[in-house]
Parts: sequence; C-alpha cells; structure tokens
Amino acid sequence: MHVHHKRASPFVSEDIISDNIRVCKEKGNVMSASSAYLLYGKNDGDQNINRDTFKVLTAPQRFLYKIIVSICEEVSKRD
Repeated sequence: MHVHHKRASPFVSEDIISDNIRVCKEKGNVMSASSAYLLYGKNDGDQNINRDTFKVLTAPQRFLYKIIVSICEEVSKRD
C-alpha cells in the first residue's frame, strides 16, 4: 500500500490513519475529508454558501499500488 501524506500537515491522529488504512484495504483507495471551516461565497454578490454542505479533501490519501500500476499500464497502451 502506498501512502501519500503532506509533510506540512504532520498532525494527523492515529484514528484517522487507522481508518484510512482500513478503508483503503476494503475499497482500494481513500481520501480523507473533514468539515469545511472557511466561509464560502459567490463572486456574483449573492449570499454565502452553506459550508455545512461541503467537505474539505485533505491528507492522508492512500491507494493500492497494484491499482495505480494497472492504470499506468492501460494508459501506456493508448500511446
């Protein structure tokens, strides 16, 4: 299993890492997400967007190496 983690974001809990590994084993890949904490708005001057309807994608992300190799091999055949 390959792990991608931004070294600039070192404060990831053990629970998140464990859950990340579990889901990756079940599904083949996983991307962590958290609730949105910033305010969101529109450029057209309309009202703010309800941030409770957003999730922020973040590190760590994981994927099974064999899936990525398979995708790369498939793309190589197209060239």
